[in-house]
Amino acid sequence: MSWVDDYNVCIRQELLKWLAAKGPADWDKVAKEKNWDSGVEELSWIVSQDECDAGTAQYLFWLAGPSYFTDEQLGARDSGRYFPQANYHMILTIAERWAAGKYKTQDFGEYAHLSGSGLINLGAGTRVNRELVIPQGIDSPTTGESSNFEYDPKRIMEEMLAAENGQFEEGIPYEVLDLCASRHRPSD
Repeated sequence: MSWVDDYNVCIRQELLKWLAAKGPADWDKVAKEKNWDSGVEELSWIVSQDECDAGTAQYLFWLAGPSYFTDEQLGARDSGRYFPQANYHMILTIAERWAAGKYKTQDFGEYAHLSGSGLINLGAGTRVNRELVIPQGIDSPTTGESSNFEYDPKRIMEEMLAAENGQFEEGIPYEVLDLCASRHRPSD
């Protein structure tokens, strides 16, 4: 393994340890700032926790794009073609836990039904595919900052940069980045 691979493994492992030592408010920050290009393992961990905020779960559910996962896409998965399995698994986890009443509403967490994003507008009860039905209530605001979230990439980026405030880079706390950088420096 290269030092870059070791570094990336360290980031994933240490971020999960960091999340386990924190709580819903910090999980919400990571959920809203995380760069999904590096995977959704940490986000899946967050939505699997009993203390996960309902607004955080809603935000991740809609951002993961449930309308993408049609029966045609499941066919791609079943035939071995490209399929974002981790994202889909996270959507299914949220849907199951939401339907079972596992998420509690707290005073943070932003409702994010991305109706302005060009995605199919999915309401509760809509069957997306043979495995996924949009759960009741996940398409309605719980509490939080916004009950009418419009998809605006510029606004989202500005909020992310303001929220980082020297504590995070792309959803990863600087203390995790610094720890892994100190362990996995490239050899000269």
